[in-house]
Amino acid sequence: MTNIAERIKTLRLMFQLNQKDMADETGFSQSYICGIEKGIKTPNADFLLALSVKFGLSFSWLVNGFGPMLSESGKKNAKYLIKEKAPLYLSSATVGSIVSGIEEGKMFLFEVGCDNMEPTFMKGDKIVIDPTGKELQDRGTYLFDINSRKTLKRCFKIGEHTFKLTNDKPAIKNNDLIFDSSMECLGRAVWMIREIDKGHANISTI
Repeated sequence: MTNIAERIKTLRLMFQLNQKDMADETGFSQSYICGIEKGIKTPNADFLLALSVKFGLSFSWLVNGFGPMLSESGKKNAKYLIKEKAPLYLSSATVGSIVSGIEEGKMFLFEVGCDNMEPTFMKGDKIVIDPTGKELQDRGTYLFDINSRKTLKRCFKIGEHTFKLTNDKPAIKNNDLIFDSSMECLGRAVWMIREIDKGHANISTI
């Protein structure tokens, strides 16, 4: 990255935010962010601090482009915020143990059996579920047991303690649900494994 405007735009795209989303996340206006990305405005210290805190960024990287993008705290939370292709391809025979650090009896695989979450998740994708991550967060993807059926849903916070569960596929947005005590959250989706041709898998963070 050659300048701070490009770093901010790259950060926004990496976290899959449009300019309005970033404005909402930081408390600054969309026009202000647009001006920064176009090089018309210079980001002030308050905006840079808001970005650093919200996204767990290294201030040195943000201001000067030096060192790693994420701070140590940011690295711990990044898997819940970033979706990027991992440069790793493994035989489908190793699908049960492809993610380093998964401990027996803790994380588990869920195979997607329908198309309700396309294009994010396709039928046949295998999702690594972290059962310790059951506390719902805005925009997170979770595995739920609803009426004895296990299904992936994306969560959106619509009130202080209220979450809407929805699908990513636009054609079937009409079956949104409000999360309640009759539904069980089994854990958060943290990795996706997709076979891209015979015997190979593409692994992505979620």
